[in-house]
Amino acid sequence: MEAPVTELPQLSDAQKEMAKRFEVTEEEYARGELASIYSRQRLKVKGERLGSIVGEILQNLGRAGRVAAVLYEGGKLRWIIRIEMSSGVRNIALAYELVNDVIDSELFQAHQELRQTLDAATIE
Repeated sequence: MEAPVTELPQLSDAQKEMAKRFEVTEEEYARGELASIYSRQRLKVKGERLGSIVGEILQNLGRAGRVAAVLYEGGKLRWIIRIEMSSGVRNIALAYELVNDVIDSELFQAHQELRQTLDAATIE
């Protein structure tokens, strides 16, 4: 919210109309849009890191699976890891808190829980 005005995104006519409807200034609306952009960027980085960690764990488990996609479901507060295996695709749900503990806090117990989850879910 403290970003200089020069860093704010240019609003489209539709966005300007939405600002009027919400009775906020165009600058306030643009700041909200900038916050959304930053949030998506953080989620993208976290998703890439999670995919990398999952790939490393699969390799350490001796699994031939490949991480095909990492999806964030904000409404359900979970991440979905799509792993392609010789027997087919496995979609594995991971709790938001678990992923945060693995990536942000680097908790050993959380990493072990992730490893166990992947181990059980990728047995062929």
